[in-house]
Amino acid sequence: RFHTMKMEEINKIIKELWQQTYRGQDIDYISIRSDAEGAGTRSYSYRVVMQSG
Repeated sequence: RFHTMKMEEINKIIKELWQQTYRGQDIDYISIRSDAEGAGTRSYSYRVVMQSG
């Protein structure tokens, strides 16, 4: 739960910064996605994704 809240907060900040600084038209924003790597563990796999359209 805490991890999900923090990831939402981080992605909100990243999106705002991206939209303020990136001047291209091909990418609307970027975000970090995380996937849990095991049942009941605090191990995550992260990736950066680009959103457009």
